[in-house]
Amino acid sequence: MPTVLEEISAYLANPHDPPTPFDELALAAFRFQFDHGPAYRKLCERRGATPDSVTTWRDVPMVPPSAFKSLDLSTAPAETTFRSSGTGGERSEHGHPFLDLYRRAIDASFPRFALPAAAPIPMLSLVPTAADLPDSSLSFMIDHVLATWGDPAKSVCAIGPRGVDAVASRSWAGARQREGRPVLVIATALALDQWLTALARQELKFRLPAGSVVFETGGFKGKEHEVTREALIDGIELRLHLPRTRIVREY
Repeated sequence: MPTVLEEISAYLANPHDPPTPFDELALAAFRFQFDHGPAYRKLCERRGATPDSVTTWRDVPMVPPSAFKSLDLSTAPAETTFRSSGTGGERSEHGHPFLDLYRRAIDASFPRFALPAAAPIPMLSLVPTAADLPDSSLSFMIDHVLATWGDPAKSVCAIGPRGVDAVASRSWAGARQREGRPVLVIATALALDQWLTALARQELKFRLPAGSVVFETGGFKGKEHEVTREALIDGIELRLHLPRTRIVREY
């Protein structure tokens, strides 16, 4: 039975080959987690669930979010530790032992669902870099996306400690509008709202090239200011001239 990493690697090498059925792969991952994670194993045993008794992924015990705040759920020594933003109070932690698995999972899914064209692609990131937020799993992911598929000469990260850099993001949008190549905008919902609000204050609108994509990662939880999903979509359609069909949500 292949490991998850082996299965992803095989898919990337031959995406048209029949994959291992999901149920088999999920149960293999469950067995690994049960065997190598003492805290998770105790949780499963209390629920009467073991690799010998669970026969479908639907019966694999879920881990409550609160557990990440009090338990070590790692299955091997961590290469790095990711932490939640703490918007709900205490920050949860996730010791990640397999960063290459994380990268390969991004490689197997992100191009298919989010890239607007063949790489390299001009990208605007409204997500802090991993250098600024080294314990953010989102920053880790977006750094990998930019390095793997972004056009280094025409991509920019336009966010800092005070929020969105309105001047840099506006300049990027104007230059990309003139070029006419599909682009990718990556942003949390909060940062996207900040940018759209800044454009509205200046009564600015851009026409991002046809085929462009906005990749929205969520990110309003616990914030004083929130907008509805529909309001965010309306702002993208109005200020960036992109239809809702070109908006991809991470969650």
